[in-house]
Amino acid sequence: MKVVIIEDEKPAVEKLTTMLHTYDPEIEIAAVLSGVDESVKWFTEKGAAIDLIFLDIELNDGNSFGIFEQIEINKPIIFVTAYNEYAIKAFQLNSIDYLLKPLQYERFYQSMEKIKVLRENLPAGRENMQYDEISRLILEFNKNYKSRFLVKVGDHL
Repeated sequence: MKVVIIEDEKPAVEKLTTMLHTYDPEIEIAAVLSGVDESVKWFTEKGAAIDLIFLDIELNDGNSFGIFEQIEINKPIIFVTAYNEYAIKAFQLNSIDYLLKPLQYERFYQSMEKIKVLRENLPAGRENMQYDEISRLILEFNKNYKSRFLVKVGDHL
């Protein structure tokens, strides 16, 4: 599996790299990118041959959602960030999971298992799948989130 890490903090890159190689020593890190502009350029030139993206939200030159405003990326994404307020926007993209920093191996492992199941269940010609099919499959594996929340308003729940 070939992955791209988009992260501007060197310790976070090192920790994620260690976790990736602990999970599977055969994982190849195709690129480590630190900004929006660098990422747009890399994906425009070389991005077709990767399997997974690990993406931080706040990068050294702006918010990573700016990447998607400039180019279309149809690869699965695992967001790894300290900001929980972007989760809904992240899942509107090709997000498989949303991991909060500091990254814990157990949550990382669960995300990688989602990717594994997704890859195992894709048809043989998966490289020719349409964007809608990929999005549908991603949504199927993200069904374990709460749809209702108990909220206290005044003295009532």
